[in-house]
Amino acid sequence: MVQVIPEKITPPAELPRVSRERLLRTLRESMEGCNSTIVAGRAGTGKTMLATDFARRSGRRVAWYKLDAPDSEFSVFLRHLCASLGRARPGF
Repeated sequence: MVQVIPEKITPPAELPRVSRERLLRTLRESMEGCNSTIVAGRAGTGKTMLATDFARRSGRRVAWYKLDAPDSEFSVFLRHLCASLGRARPGF
């Protein structure tokens, strides 16, 4: 059985050093339009900090799940996704 790794479903405690207002606005607009948005970039470009900043400012419950290459195995992906949703919505 696949064990849930807590660090994968817990948002980072660190706050971003720089707020990216233009990108935050784009994410807000995407959410208001019920669109999906993929944040992609090389390692170290601030994707996680942008998502963390956005999640904190959204005023909504957030299900956090940090995907890594091994998560392409469906059982691993599903277990962590459900655990993340369960944290955001107890009883899920």
